[in-house]
Amino acid sequence: MKKILFACFLCLAAMSAQGQAKTYTPEEADKLDTLARRMMTQERYQEAINVVTRHLEALKQLRGESDSAYIMQMNNLGRSYYHNNQPEEAVRVMRQCVRLMEKYRSKDYANYAFVLDNAELFLGATGQSKEAEALGRKALAAYEKVGGNDQHMASILIHLAENCSANGHHKDAVGYQLRAMAILRTLWGEHSEEYIAELPYLQLYYTAQGDTKNAERVEKRIERLQQERDEGHADLPEPTEFKTAKECQAHNDDVQTCCSYLFTHTLRASQMSQAIQYIVSWANASPDVTIEVGDSIGQLFGRTETAPFGIAYMAAVTLYCLQHNVKHIDEEGYAAACNLMVQYYEHNKEIVGLQQPLERWAQMRKDGTYDAQLRREYQEIVKVREEKAPEAEVSPEDTTSSE
Repeated sequence: MKKILFACFLCLAAMSAQGQAKTYTPEEADKLDTLARRMMTQERYQEAINVVTRHLEALKQLRGESDSAYIMQMNNLGRSYYHNNQPEEAVRVMRQCVRLMEKYRSKDYANYAFVLDNAELFLGATGQSKEAEALGRKALAAYEKVGGNDQHMASILIHLAENCSANGHHKDAVGYQLRAMAILRTLWGEHSEEYIAELPYLQLYYTAQGDTKNAERVEKRIERLQQERDEGHADLPEPTEFKTAKECQAHNDDVQTCCSYLFTHTLRASQMSQAIQYIVSWANASPDVTIEVGDSIGQLFGRTETAPFGIAYMAAVTLYCLQHNVKHIDEEGYAAACNLMVQYYEHNKEIVGLQQPLERWAQMRKDGTYDAQLRREYQEIVKVREEKAPEAEVSPEDTTSSE
């Protein structure tokens, strides 16, 4: 009788616990997703772990563990544990994540590769290099089906090279590292931090392989590239006369490189003229970005001393529009572009001297009145944009161009 009563008590306790389980709505799940992303972006990983765990409960309840959103959020939980200095927990979560991915989503090659790559990274960090290498090879095979020689592919190759080396597979390590560095060189240039930072690992793998000749060559290459980089050399594209939309779109990444160079160097930098020529040529022909200039910015182009800062505004607008995938800048983007332009003036003030109206705008930034002016200026830009809108509505007959 006591056993029966005890069993009944357990059943009642279980039913009570189930009754107390949180029931989530789709709206609550969306809020948890937004909060989790924010915590991870702000690198508040302990809080991220708590929020992601709750979001996983909601997703499992609403969609089930076979859903891709559930699996990829589990991947984020593993990442949060790893960045919170809990690698063993990260490995535990990622093993579960890999199992779910292989069971339900192995044909989603890109996400499958990302999950495998994270699992490999965390396993390698805990000294489990054999299992890590096996997952790394799977990650590479999956991502090769996507076909992209991008930053993700470079990361997969770099992690795989590291674990191959740890397991004594030095020839494979060299091969994978060379593939990764070819991608990085294409993406960022050989003087980039991304490229130079990987050269010591290549030297290490050559040394482990017993190839001292190539190891010494890499060491000399590191010294040369670092010296050139310290002297301000960057891997900029050659100035090009853009004529078609297709030409511009093929070089969207290149123009962003030139814009970034402008904002990270002074006007005296050796390649500044090259960067400016490229930005102006691209912006004048590109259909992807509309450089809208009000009267206040427009006056900068009328004087030699202030024209570079008008071009800095063009560069800031270009970066914002391409990064946000918009053709026309919004109010937030206009404020960001103008503030970046004024900061660029402040960094170059010793070169150009005090210049109006830039000096006035710099002072307004300090006393907090610049934002109000920018809002007024943006409204004028919107007004002009709306007035011009009917002009863009042409008939099909009018779209035929003549050579």
